Amino acid sequence: MRTAMPYTPEQNGVAERENRILVETGRSMLHSKDLPLSLWAEAVNTACHVLNRTGPTTVKGKSPMELWFKRDPVSIDHFHVFGTECFVHVPKQRRRKWEKKSVAGRFMGYCDEKDGYRIWLPDINQIVTSRDVLFQPEEIRLPSHMSVKADSSEKNEEEDDPDAEELSSKRVRKMPNYLPDYVLTTQTSSPSSFHEAMQSVDAADWRKAMEEELHSLEENSVWALVDPPSGKKVLDSRWVLRIKTKADGSVARYKVRLVAKGYMQRPGIDYDETFSPVARFDTVRALLSIAAVKRLKIQQFDVKTAFLYGALKEEVYVKQPEGFENGTNEVYKLNRSLYGLKQGPRCWNLRLVEFLRKQGLKQSSADPCLFARMKERSKLLVAIYVDDGIVAGSDTDEMEQFLAVMKKEFKIKQGPLDTFLGMGIKVLSDGSIFADQQAYTCHILKRFRLDQG
Repeated sequence: MRTAMPYTPEQNGVAERENRILVETGRSMLHSKDLPLSLWAEAVNTACHVLNRTGPTTVKGKSPMELWFKRDPVSIDHFHVFGTECFVHVPKQRRRKWEKKSVAGRFMGYCDEKDGYRIWLPDINQIVTSRDVLFQPEEIRLPSHMSVKADSSEKNEEEDDPDAEELSSKRVRKMPNYLPDYVLTTQTSSPSSFHEAMQSVDAADWRKAMEEELHSLEENSVWALVDPPSGKKVLDSRWVLRIKTKADGSVARYKVRLVAKGYMQRPGIDYDETFSPVARFDTVRALLSIAAVKRLKIQQFDVKTAFLYGALKEEVYVKQPEGFENGTNEVYKLNRSLYGLKQGPRCWNLRLVEFLRKQGLKQSSADPCLFARMKERSKLLVAIYVDDGIVAGSDTDEMEQFLAVMKKEFKIKQGPLDTFLGMGIKVLSDGSIFADQQAYTCHILKRFRLDQG
């Protein structure tokens, strides 16, 4: 196998042509259904799925899929028009008694690792997968004004009837009307709401995690219970729940965050500035290179509930969290930032920058998330990405002292550098540093079924 020279796409014309076909096909699919451009990846993946099974070939009339995997003719009975309106069932475990049994969505494509469809739910802007979906029949759009000759109308009727019979969708015709017969399978086992968590077999664990989250809010003096203010907007809040697993798939912890519904905030009233910088990827790589060349000691840390440390300038009120109401109409006035607020990331960043400057670290003019403290016989470098950080230093005692001071200011978890921004990182005994994206690569190979050899 020969590789092409850099910046010379003409040496790989076949691949470039295929990429263009996918992009143009995906663009047409999005615009034909008036779908948001943020769904471009879904459109391209579906275009690739269809073309692999129907694409042109000159080898014995077989599709690319049949040639590559040496299979019999591939079935296309499951094909549907991208963006078609459809309905998916909500299982009783994921809804309350009087809530809707089905939700409306738009067809996005096909599952790679299991039989099912990918459906976009516009109301919550989320992609789910479902084994069975009820598709709405496609409407045939005709011109608003049609002129048909009288002497040809009888002939057209005779020709149209058989065609209409053939074009009817067998999938829709066979589908029963009782939607609860269909099972919705989401991509994650984590519950999507408080009620779902309380109806799950892990309800006690979720409840305990929520209580710990509320205890953390109280401990950090994040809010105070007050009477509802007149003329002030009170934001809703919701629980965000996630099961964190170990490498073997077992449950590591039940992670819970109480999040304010920041989309309800009004600019200029509930918040002002929102910009918050993060370290550039080039900066992280440069820091790792410097640490390797200078044989610096290196560690990583992450700040727990980081956004709760940011002070608020605006008056912001939130309702009592679901499942923990005290029976009154009182609301919480926020003293500190809460996850979900528009200004939350900025408030935390300002708080962290203030702390680092007090420790004698200077902010880089090249990257506002890189800090350095240079002394005659030692140097200390810190890179920040939201609430994750890397600290490298020539003096181990000085670095440990810095982390000890940071622990007094924030709740942090520190340890050897092994992963950062999705990279796997190995620091060898001789100071050499290796970074890779093995986990991400394996995920991509598995997704496209190329991990079997």
